[in-house]
Amino acid sequence: MIRAMALLVGFMGCCGPVFALAHELQNDEPMRALLHISPDDDPIIGQPATLLLEFKDTTKKFAVADCNCIATIRQSGQELYSEPLSAQSVPGSRVHAAFAFTFPKKDIYQLEVAGTPRAEHSFEPFTLSYDLRVAREASDRARLGVHLLHFIGAGIIVVFTAGLIMYNYFNKRRAKN
Repeated sequence: MIRAMALLVGFMGCCGPVFALAHELQNDEPMRALLHISPDDDPIIGQPATLLLEFKDTTKKFAVADCNCIATIRQSGQELYSEPLSAQSVPGSRVHAAFAFTFPKKDIYQLEVAGTPRAEHSFEPFTLSYDLRVAREASDRARLGVHLLHFIGAGIIVVFTAGLIMYNYFNKRRAKN
């Protein structure tokens, strides 16, 4: 019985969906920025995605409000989006800037974030580049729901199996007494 339980748990561990976070850190010393994309660091084709940049200046002179920061998105070299970044406040985090963009089709996009100081000598100008693979379609969300049902079903099986093991154990103890 224990062997069957171990096989069940091992099977669930191997066959469950694999989730990965795709935060990408780029560096143009002394500036670094971590890119987060909502939803789930995996944009959905045809639906708005929020791109959030978490900046870290090793000289501690950078502020988004003091920056002429421009975010540009290109697809196969063609510019699709170019807008100034504005500061976004996120409690308990570093300085942030965010913007929304809807990726039109499955492809690899290039995001470039370029910043120059509004006041001289406040921070070093920088350029950060990210390659963004966009392949998730709206129907992919339905698949996540199917996996959720798999996890619920597996949880029910585990609870039922554990209950059966406990029931057999206590019956054997009662029979000995």
